[in-house]
Amino acid sequence: MKARRRHELKENVLAHELGQIKTFFDKYGNWILGGVTAVAVVLLVIWYSHTRSVRALAEEKARFDRLMRDNSMAEKDRLAGLDDLAHNAKNPVVAASAGVFLGDLYSDRHLTALNASDTLAANRARVNAEKYYNFVISDYGKRSLLVARAHFGLGAMAENDKRMDQARKHYEVIKRLVKPSLPVAMDAALRLGQLERWSATVRFATTTQATTASAPASGPASAPATATAPRIRTK
Repeated sequence: MKARRRHELKENVLAHELGQIKTFFDKYGNWILGGVTAVAVVLLVIWYSHTRSVRALAEEKARFDRLMRDNSMAEKDRLAGLDDLAHNAKNPVVAASAGVFLGDLYSDRHLTALNASDTLAANRARVNAEKYYNFVISDYGKRSLLVARAHFGLGAMAENDKRMDQARKHYEVIKRLVKPSLPVAMDAALRLGQLERWSATVRFATTTQATTASAPASGPASAPATATAPRIRTK
């Protein structure tokens, strides 16, 4: 009897609990279902947005690669595409890389115009190159490697224009930005060494010239020693 009574009590308790659960769901079930549905929708939107963002970033990278490698592309189309990526790409690495590459393209034009003694074209190319290099430096300062490459491009152009102090400043910045083992840092160190040797040659030539001018003439005058820094490419 006692066992049966205990069994009946358990059944009553269970029935009571089930009744409470039924009453709870009758009262709040729609709210719970609506909440679960809302959470599911939010998660679906987040997943979709993330997937679309990843796909968009991959498309930007693929577009940059095409602009870099497609030799059949018209130059104006390449420049327009890179400019669009530089200013509108969501991937900061792609945007900064596009800016640096544009700077390099115009830097090459600057050097070509200098070699052809076309001052107007050289100045126009220099302005464009500086615009893109400075854009990368100002807008993507956290991308130290790309910023270092922009400084190297600016230093190379300054050197080609015989603005040696400006060139030296840009190369010095690179030493503080990136590890010395990186190629851009090693190139900057090489340029600094060559600038120092060039400066020493100029100082020696100037001193020799001044000494010769102050000494009494004892024979035919010899031509003074001169030194010019070699022009370089940015890549």
